[in-house]
Amino acid sequence: MPNKNLFSDRLRLARADSWRYKTKCGVLFCDLDHFKAINDSLGHDAGDKTLTTTADRLMSTVRKQDTVARLGGDELAIII
Repeated sequence: MPNKNLFSDRLRLARADSWRYKTKCGVLFCDLDHFKAINDSLGHDAGDKTLTTTADRLMSTVRKQDTVARLGGDELAIII
């Protein structure tokens, strides 16, 4: 899954394409509620699994050209 740096690069490209081709792009921000509690009570492996499962579900929902990225901690973002 792309990280914050790759997300920034892709967002810059999406905005440039949007301006150039007179189209629209959007950004969705997602925050996993109670993620710290998962890490604290079940361990970091369970937290990693939660992030992976969530990202996989998001990626299976969006188009191929869209980007799902982890910004940090429990924050994910999607460029559409």
